[in-house]
Amino acid sequence: MKIKLILILIFITFKFYSQQDDKYYLSIYNLDITVNQFCHISNAEVRFFIYDPDGNMSEVYRENLSSSNGQANLSKSIVYNSGYDKVISSIRVWLSVSEYSSTMDYECSGGNNYYDHQVDLNNTCISNSTSYNNNPVNINFNYSFGPNISIIQPEDNTMMTDQSINAEVTSGFDASMYNWEYQVGSLSRDDRDWHSIPNSSSYLLTQSINDFLRGEDYIGQKIYFRVKTCENFTTQIIIYTIIASPPKLVNKTPTPIKTRCSYTSDGSFKINFDRQLINEKLIISVYFKNFDSGNFEFYKQEDTVNLVDNGNATYSYTWLGLNDGFLDPVEEYKVKYQALKDVSDSLPSTDPSWTGALESNPFTIPTAIAIDFSVIKLNDETCFESGDGQVQVEINQGEQDRDYYYQLKKNGVPQVFNGISWDEYSEGDIEETWIPFIGRDSTIINMLDKGSYKIKVRDSNTCYAKNE
Repeated sequence: MKIKLILILIFITFKFYSQQDDKYYLSIYNLDITVNQFCHISNAEVRFFIYDPDGNMSEVYRENLSSSNGQANLSKSIVYNSGYDKVISSIRVWLSVSEYSSTMDYECSGGNNYYDHQVDLNNTCISNSTSYNNNPVNINFNYSFGPNISIIQPEDNTMMTDQSINAEVTSGFDASMYNWEYQVGSLSRDDRDWHSIPNSSSYLLTQSINDFLRGEDYIGQKIYFRVKTCENFTTQIIIYTIIASPPKLVNKTPTPIKTRCSYTSDGSFKINFDRQLINEKLIISVYFKNFDSGNFEFYKQEDTVNLVDNGNATYSYTWLGLNDGFLDPVEEYKVKYQALKDVSDSLPSTDPSWTGALESNPFTIPTAIAIDFSVIKLNDETCFESGDGQVQVEINQGEQDRDYYYQLKKNGVPQVFNGISWDEYSEGDIEETWIPFIGRDSTIINMLDKGSYKIKVRDSNTCYAKNE
């Protein structure tokens, strides 16, 4: 008797095949075929075919079984792996076993017999096993078929806690195929240690870590992501290290610090953040507005590894104006900043990352109030060399929180007061010629003798009145 059995088998699994150009992939594995109770086998061959929904058939595998006398067998761990751009509807197996009709040692009847078995794939995401038992033939195999969804590890493997993750897998499938999961800490292969990310049924994971994890304990740990497409099917795993997000501005508009004097261009600003730096370097860049183009252009950059604790759960940095970097009150400015995880790193203004860096609202630098004063003569000297002349100096405008000083000159020479009368300054500290006002914004100068005087006024920030 000659028997011929045909078996078609297809198996699909994400674990064995990965070809990003194909929408689905198919795998056949753990194939085991045994043939018994034949007189004497001359040949045994198995062939596998697949069908698409339009009925198109393709042969995907063919191999002879090992045979000895009346038995034949075949064991294969992986039979077939491949990708497809459309759904596979069924798997068909065909096995032929040929038996000698007669030999010198055997009297066999010979003959042919064909066994044809088909497995229908009623789901685009399936992993199963099947057994075909038709004495004297036994066929067992596993098969899987599903979407070819892959994920790629990004080049930057750090992730800030409030940064949009933006991990991406293959698009074009039903939302039910996108089930994002995560682990934190040491990676476990146990499915029970994976946690679902809420509202993540999309090929693009847009949430931030803060959306599903909270607390400082996670900073510095590894976080793992994968997509579970369907039961027992997952993508590759991608890994990030969680780092703290840059500190946030408490107020989007920096606090401007006015120029020291009305005629100087040495303005500054203070910015307040919601946390201290943690083994980070904060890079702060200032941009000024080009009034011709309307665009903000880079001006200066400073950095720090420590912020000032304001004592109210905020932390500040005051612009130092290094390298002639003070701010001019005629300009409009804005601040951009970034935090670097390596304090030895730098970030030049030409780096593309500044395009999307966190930034403040525009702001301007106020000018200090110009000092203006007036002198009122109270009385002239009454007798020659009696020295009883008086004048009153009054501040008409100036910064309210500053002290004021005057310098008296007679015939162009600074005067110093010795406690009884005014003498010409000749040597010593010139600061001795600057006398503090008696009142906050007015003072009386006594014991003046006859002569021509000039008075200069300045404040405690060494800003001078322009009038004399």
